[in-house]
Amino acid sequence: MTKKHLIALGIIVACGLVGFGVLKQQELRRFAISLRQEFQEKQYSDYEPANHDVWGIDISHHQKNVDWNEMSKRKPDFIFLKATEGSTHVDTKYKSYKKSADKFDIPTGAYHFFSYQSDGESQANHFIKTANLGSGDLYPVLDCEFKRNMPNSKHVTNELLKFLSKVEDELGVKPIIYCECSYFNKYLKNEVSGTYPKWISNFWKMPPCGYVFWQKTDKFKHSAFQGTVDY
Repeated sequence: MTKKHLIALGIIVACGLVGFGVLKQQELRRFAISLRQEFQEKQYSDYEPANHDVWGIDISHHQKNVDWNEMSKRKPDFIFLKATEGSTHVDTKYKSYKKSADKFDIPTGAYHFFSYQSDGESQANHFIKTANLGSGDLYPVLDCEFKRNMPNSKHVTNELLKFLSKVEDELGVKPIIYCECSYFNKYLKNEVSGTYPKWISNFWKMPPCGYVFWQKTDKFKHSAFQGTVDY
């Protein structure tokens, strides 16, 4: 059986299960992601950016030790660093990564991974204090993603807006919103429209919604890392 046949079979099986009410939306989503992981042509995994490309990566403590000398040989135009998550967690590598990137003159920005376990304003305060962004840094980023057992839509939207508003008031810039188009359309589209820059994740194709940054893969290979990294 060819790859195309397997993909088609998977889609048929998934649709059939949905028809019988066996798969919920999130289960179907996980099934689709597993298909992508197994069969999709990862055209950016071995991608070598052209001279005219402006490209970057995002990293966190999950990347563990980074070989910064190797990074300098294939230097990205920018790096987004995870700074915080929720209202208390601080990424253990944020400060050291930022110091190393500054040494090699790589512009950096900080992102906050949003939690549904605490309110948006307390998360914003935690991020602002920890990230300590200033002149020359990239705009702050709110990383918001689907999770199991999401709170109701109104609650999610309200807490996201509290975070965005607090960061904008304190830093004087509109934060970048990192998410998928479907997430933005569900929780933020009717509230923020095009006023906030978007960093969209889509590993299949060009995002169907507007964006400033497009995350094309989470399987990018770079000699500075033992594993793969978001490109």
